[in-house]
Amino acid sequence: MRAAGRRALCTAVFAFVIFAGSTGQIAAFAGNTNIVVDNQTGDDSIEVEVSVGGVPCILSADTGFRYNLDAAPDMVDVDARVSGDIYGYYDLDYEPEADLQDGGIIRITVSYSSQFGDEGIEDAPDLDRAAKEGNAGWDPSTYDDGLPDIGMEEFDLSNGAAETGTLVIQCQPVNAFDEAVLTIVDEDYKTYQIPLHMEPYFFRAKVKVPVGKYRESGTPGITFNEAASKDTSISYVWAHKGGAAFGGFFDINTGEETSIKDLVIRTVRDGEITDTDSRYYFNKKTYEEERKAEQKRDAEFQKKNYPDLSLDIKEPAEDDSLYTNPGIWEKIAMAAAVLVKAFIPLTVVAVLGVGVRVLYKKYKDNNCMY
Repeated sequence: MRAAGRRALCTAVFAFVIFAGSTGQIAAFAGNTNIVVDNQTGDDSIEVEVSVGGVPCILSADTGFRYNLDAAPDMVDVDARVSGDIYGYYDLDYEPEADLQDGGIIRITVSYSSQFGDEGIEDAPDLDRAAKEGNAGWDPSTYDDGLPDIGMEEFDLSNGAAETGTLVIQCQPVNAFDEAVLTIVDEDYKTYQIPLHMEPYFFRAKVKVPVGKYRESGTPGITFNEAASKDTSISYVWAHKGGAAFGGFFDINTGEETSIKDLVIRTVRDGEITDTDSRYYFNKKTYEEERKAEQKRDAEFQKKNYPDLSLDIKEPAEDDSLYTNPGIWEKIAMAAAVLVKAFIPLTVVAVLGVGVRVLYKKYKDNNCMY
């Protein structure tokens, strides 16, 4: 009885394997296909992505820059990149095709690009020498006030009044801002908008206004430089150097100048007021452009090497939805089919294991000793 049970078990398992193999459910793998990265940069923070026949492999210091891959025994295309390298800092040397018939080794050498060597870029400008020769634009240290003496922008807001005076305004420049609008209010609650410009006046202006009593009012109306990035989580307030409160009163007298030369623009973030630093906005802009370039590079690499997993879907219009966007379900179905195909061998093994366990339990129940 036991012999018959064993024969039934073996026959069932053998038949299951033959059936699965005949339907293409079990793939044959060469195994021991090693990927080796020779990292000549000495920078262990880099991460190398290698596509072997459309299969992504990530190699880093954590993996010892090695990867063992089970791959079909065939000629495969090989592509590789250093993740996030949008400026071409690294050169990669490898064969674009590999024969995995006998479990080949894919070797990739990573080195710094020659254009970023110690010698620097050819014909790069000598900024230090240019500064010494006075050819590097305006240098604050060469001016008494820290700014070039090119005069002030002039505005006439008197509206034909018979008696007028002049308000002289000077605000600490912020390179990230092209314009900052100052508001003043007279005794009749009439407002005057004064646009202060960074170039070429460095937020300096002379404004002709009617004689009377005025007060400072409002918040800066900011226009950003095109090379800077606006942060909507930040707001701005006027202030005076030395901590004096903004919103004070001042008089404009006939034929006289009244000066407000200590204006500054403060940044308000999460309730905290700090100095405004232009580097934040320029660095943020650079970061955003780098992120866009990196995303574009990622998309190009993925479309080239993993076309079945790339969802090339148009951006939906305002009245579009997930259900009306043309082609989205076909793309999702295609991606799902690729993932299912990748997991079929594991599924077969799991089902086979369950089948064997069930048959063995039945055999054991039928042949148990009482």
